[in-house]
Amino acid sequence: MEKLQNKKEINLLVYLCAAVYFASYVTRLGIITTISEVIQSGMASQQVASLAETLNLICYGAGQIISGFLGDRIKPQRLIFIGLLVTFGVNLAVGVGVSGATLAVLWPVNGLAQAFMWPPMVAILAHHLDEYNYNKAVVKVVFGSSVATVLMYLLCPLIISTIGLKYVFLFAALCGVAVAFLWHIGYNRNYSYSRPQNVGGEAVAKSPADSKFGLGIIIILGVMLISIVFQGMLRDGVQTWTPEILKDIYKLDTSSAILSSVILPIFAFLCVALATFVQTRLIKNESLAAGAFFALAMLCAALVGIFGKMNLILCVSLIAVIIGCGHAINTLLVSILPHSFSKMGRAGFVSGLLNSGTYIGAAAAVYIFGDLGKSGDWNMVITLWAIIAAVGAAICVALARPWEKFKKTQR
Repeated sequence: MEKLQNKKEINLLVYLCAAVYFASYVTRLGIITTISEVIQSGMASQQVASLAETLNLICYGAGQIISGFLGDRIKPQRLIFIGLLVTFGVNLAVGVGVSGATLAVLWPVNGLAQAFMWPPMVAILAHHLDEYNYNKAVVKVVFGSSVATVLMYLLCPLIISTIGLKYVFLFAALCGVAVAFLWHIGYNRNYSYSRPQNVGGEAVAKSPADSKFGLGIIIILGVMLISIVFQGMLRDGVQTWTPEILKDIYKLDTSSAILSSVILPIFAFLCVALATFVQTRLIKNESLAAGAFFALAMLCAALVGIFGKMNLILCVSLIAVIIGCGHAINTLLVSILPHSFSKMGRAGFVSGLLNSGTYIGAAAAVYIFGDLGKSGDWNMVITLWAIIAAVGAAICVALARPWEKFKKTQR
């Protein structure tokens, strides 16, 4: 298929995808942004809340692979619409009958529904856009998630203090169903996605090396998946427990702890933009650039361990950089890197496969960090952040050369 060249058509597609990503975060952050209130109100214990979010992330990670596989073979816009409708239903059900049992049963279903958004979106963007416009689009689409996260961190304390916890989930449900129909009407009226032939790309290359994965790239992706697991631990694991960490260290109330965390998504977007700048202008090798952000996260984790208890602003700022580095690494390895596989028609599958690692790591971190910190002593958790970042940096640097060799075969 010929790539889009009209600027208005490109912008409309990007805005529609950004709206979907916005809604996906609003409908997924219900527990993360309210976990302190969920525990404090007695709705669920720390262990049950951790379990619900952990199962959600496991289902999301597993669903990424399924979604990526399907997104390269059938019309991905349908998968996105279905995912939004299901997540609307889950948030509505949780809002109507909030309880620990409800969360433990329904929140994993929400994770599976969420998985049917990002890989199909990558398949659509790679299908319609060339590499230059694709890389620009990624930043704008990810901005939708940052806006959603800021909104949730600002609104949740207000909603909780005025009308109650369940309305957080009802608000998310409303956003989900509104964007579902916006996407369905907006995309289908303005674009067409031709059903892929054979493997599922716009034009599957004739060379055997281009049309299927060789052993070398399978090994590269397998090892890279390990580094992405560590990225997920740093991004989502740290973000989930930051309000609780701030509450325990600085004795903040729940609303203040959540509001103190609002800086996190702002740093996240800045780091996403920085990652794109670094990859296009400074370090064009995605794996090496990811290694640099892992190293920065390691440094900040060490500083949190040494100076974090001295000053709230310093502590929040350092944690924000760690989470921001996680978002930057995700942008490099899960968003930008898969475009190299568009020639094979495998961009959605690779993005889904790699993104599954993010949520394997996130699921492990949510549970491990919560278990280690249940006594209120978070020193071991913060030390673990630095170790995770160091190992991730080592893996990405080691993969830089073989990844560059593979990229040259796809140009």
